[in-house]
Formats: sequence, C-alpha cells, structure tokens
Amino acid sequence: HYLFEFCIMNSGGPGNHLHIPRSETDPAFRAWAGGLNDIRELYQRGFLPQNTLSASDDETFQHMYEGRAAFALDGSWKINQIIHNVSADRIGDYTVTFVPGKGIRKATDLVGGLSMGYYITRKAWNNPAMREAAVSFVQAMTTDEVINTMAAGTSQTALADPAPKPEGLNSLQESAFEMIQKATSITSAVGDFIKPEAKNQVLETDTKLVASGTITAETAVKNMMAANR
Repeated sequence: HYLFEFCIMNSGGPGNHLHIPRSETDPAFRAWAGGLNDIRELYQRGFLPQNTLSASDDETFQHMYEGRAAFALDGSWKINQIIHNVSADRIGDYTVTFVPGKGIRKATDLVGGLSMGYYITRKAWNNPAMREAAVSFVQAMTTDEVINTMAAGTSQTALADPAPKPEGLNSLQESAFEMIQKATSITSAVGDFIKPEAKNQVLETDTKLVASGTITAETAVKNMMAANR
C-alpha cells in the first residue's frame, strides 16, 4: 500500500492526494488510474519480484535481507526489523531514502503519519483494576518520547512536541532521521480515508489484476468507488 500511495501522489500531487474519486470526471479519478498504471508498468517491466502478486510481506523483505532486492517500501518501524535480520557488519549496506517523485510531487514530499494503535480488551476494561493498569500502559507507550524512540527519530514530524534525535543511532537509523529532516511536506495516506471494504477492493484484489493486465486501472477505480459508497 506504500507503493500505491506514492504512485497516486506522483500522479495527482501532494495537494490533491486526499481527494477521493467520486466520479469518472473527477480529477482524482485520473490520478488514481494514473498511479495504478504506473504500478502496472513497474510490474510488467520486471522491477518487482516474480512472486509479487502472491508473496507475503515477510517473503518480500527476505529478498532485502539476502541482498536480492534493490529497494523496498515500508514504514519507519521496519528499520528495527532490518537491524534484527541483518548482521551488524552489513547494516552499512542499507540506507533510507526518498521515493522518486514525478510530475508536481517532489521526492521530498512524503506520505506519512502515525497509524499505530493499542487496544484494550473488554475483559480488562470491565475490571476496574485491570482498566487502570491497561490505560496507564497505553498512556506510557504513546508519549512523544517513546514513539520517537520506537521510530528511531523518524516519527518526529507527526509528534506534538518533536523530540531531539536519539543517541547511539547506527548508519541506517541516521539515514532515516536525515531523510525526515529534509522532507518538504508530509501528507496522510489516502487509503486511510476510504471504507475498509473499498481499501481491500483496490489494494487486496484489483491492484494485482491491474498489474497483471487482467483489468484496466479505470475499472479498478470504479470498483473502489462502488465499494466506498
């Protein structure tokens, strides 16, 4: 869905990114179709792994860990997973950089925000003692300081009071922090503003069909609009 977001923004621009297609004459319709066609081109020209349409997230990142992939798109929390899966002497082989821009979107225009959430079970909420402990834990885990530490400093543009750069960062974490400092804009993910069934339709089903040439990008956007009504 990160690739989807950036391709849509490349097609429509940061200022229009949160405009959701409502009809075929809507400029957002053309932006979404253009973004999906770019994904199709990436797939058809062999820039994505052969198992892209069926692989799990873990499988695709295994290509990165084994040095068989040149790039991958993911959130800031992926940094620590890379560190966990790659030996210390190979961390220098990895860096974090901008997704190439197109049209009016500069590479430094990002898609981002904090989408992590904590849930308290009904059983805990209905128990006064458990409720207090659960709420206190969530409050502790969602402070700016903790969030900034978990995201290696890359979440600070989304924090109420941006924290300073954490100490002791390795080269991979440093590159992520430096990228955020150079960002010219950060826009929320448009996929978070459509109905879950519409998001599943376009991301889980239709993007694959567009990439393989089974349906057109325009059909995929129409399907999303129908599911989003």
